[in-house]
Amino acid sequence: MKEEIKWFTLSTILGRVKQIFDESISGHTFWMKVEISQFKRDRRGHVYLELVENSDGVILAKARGTIWNHVANVIYSKLDKEANNILKEGAEILCLCEVVYNVVFGLSVNVLDVDLSFSLGEVERRKQEAIKKLEANGLLDLNKKLSFPLVIQKIALVGSLNTAGHIDFINQLEYNEYGFAFDIDYFDCRVQGDNAHVEIINKLNQIPENTYDVVVLLRGGGAALDLDEFNNYALAEVLARLHTAVFTGIGHEVDTTVADFVANKRFKTPSAVAAFIVERAVQFHTQVKSLYDSITSIAKQQVEIQGHVLEKLSSHLKIETSRVLLYEKNKLKSDVNLLVVESNGRIQKERSAINLASQTIHYAPSSICLTERNKLREKGSLVAYLFGENLRSNKQNIAQLREVLELRVSSTLKKEKLRVEHLEQIPNLYDLDSLMKMGLAIVWYQNKTINEFTSLREGDVIQVDVFNKRFEIVIKDIKEKEKWKHLPMKAQ
Repeated sequence: MKEEIKWFTLSTILGRVKQIFDESISGHTFWMKVEISQFKRDRRGHVYLELVENSDGVILAKARGTIWNHVANVIYSKLDKEANNILKEGAEILCLCEVVYNVVFGLSVNVLDVDLSFSLGEVERRKQEAIKKLEANGLLDLNKKLSFPLVIQKIALVGSLNTAGHIDFINQLEYNEYGFAFDIDYFDCRVQGDNAHVEIINKLNQIPENTYDVVVLLRGGGAALDLDEFNNYALAEVLARLHTAVFTGIGHEVDTTVADFVANKRFKTPSAVAAFIVERAVQFHTQVKSLYDSITSIAKQQVEIQGHVLEKLSSHLKIETSRVLLYEKNKLKSDVNLLVVESNGRIQKERSAINLASQTIHYAPSSICLTERNKLREKGSLVAYLFGENLRSNKQNIAQLREVLELRVSSTLKKEKLRVEHLEQIPNLYDLDSLMKMGLAIVWYQNKTINEFTSLREGDVIQVDVFNKRFEIVIKDIKEKEKWKHLPMKAQ
């Protein structure tokens, strides 16, 4: 006779399992570290999870999880801004939970609380691992070795348009109190949320080489866990290897991200980045203005000095002219007096001769006397004519001398006026643009202008700014002159 098979219903078996489960586990709570593989919150506020444990990509355990709405409200309030970064797919959490078993719905985990400090600690752990890896690969200080100009004008701005941080940065630059203008190109991308670092990397890779003075990476505040995207090693590596100096303004007063560590310069806020850029421009403007003021002051001093010289020359010229005129006038008067004396003496002599002749030849015929009188009259006329001619000649010489003196005075005054006008134009010739167009160059070494205290060696890199252009020069051979007077001068 066949033995009868003993069997049980499913409800009986699962009921027994529930009985054993309730006796052993039900009513107990415990802390569990687990990964969220699926996450969903319905309109009533209940949260449904799929919880897993992985090891090298292999799932070791899986269970349904639930956060009922009244518990979810408490947890979201406790986590505050960090809630969406902790309760999401792919996040590992430390949660207080209880395990329940139902013969119809099976095993599930009710989450009662979530530990915020554990999630923040995981972020810090990943950050430290990334920093150690960057340091081991020689990338931590790589971007810091890149130089940027004293005046930063061409900026590649990487960030999310119209966010608070972006607006603060733009307002600080465009409405600066000095009226400086900056050229900004925008590379718009998300800077927080899942895989935001991928978008940032894509935008960084689009920035061309040798185009911008700096690259500015911005993020305008937010929760601490939002910073985790900036701790990504792949993003940090791209920033470290970038061909242009990177400034970061992540917008968090307390925490520092891996991106901040590899940047050329890091700032707490976007506004602080903009303030630094404006301050660099102010420093340059102050230096140029000081140089311009010095040149202007020197030029004014020279104009004043030459003006005094011109006044002295003009005064001396007037005195000299008066002296020469007085001398010539006295000389003319002396010549006239001498001529009168000589004429009177000649006339007297001739009269004496006539009287003597008259006495000698008083017996001569009257015709002889008439002839002699006529001769005497002719000689008197000749003497008078010669006297008049001499007087007219001296007057003409005086007039010519006056004209020559007037022409010399006018010519001298014109020359000195042109000299003064030339001196007044000196400040315009020495403004920075004019000087650089004429060949002036500004030489930089380690972001400082070269002066008598600068020491250069072979292999050093210097930058030379000429009009509208910059050259970067590696020194192959250099010989320092001890004194300025030893420099070769152009032959005169």
